[in-house]
Amino acid sequence: MVSESWLSPEDWYKTNVVAQVKIYKELSKFKFVKKFIHVSTPEVYGNTKSKTKESFNFNPSTPYVISRSTLDLHLKRYYENFNLPVVFTRTANVYGPGQQIYRIVPKAFLSAR
Repeated sequence: MVSESWLSPEDWYKTNVVAQVKIYKELSKFKFVKKFIHVSTPEVYGNTKSKTKESFNFNPSTPYVISRSTLDLHLKRYYENFNLPVVFTRTANVYGPGQQIYRIVPKAFLSAR
């Protein structure tokens, strides 16, 4: 799916930057919210040969990852300027409703079954 983002990069920017910036902006108005957990992707670091630290420079390689990196940077700055209580997670293979069957987590579950 990542490489497919070259077919219509504007769709990824609308979804992963514009729409999510609007969502976080609205959510930040609710003062009872103590923490936002932002699920990003390790793809923002690009191809690496070893473990990376969170401070490692971003090196996105596709429109999808550029859009994710952009939102990560926006939220980081929003945290620094306005104390938005955001926590980042850049994990691979997050599983949830609607996950495609060919992805590793559902595929592993089906294979084990």
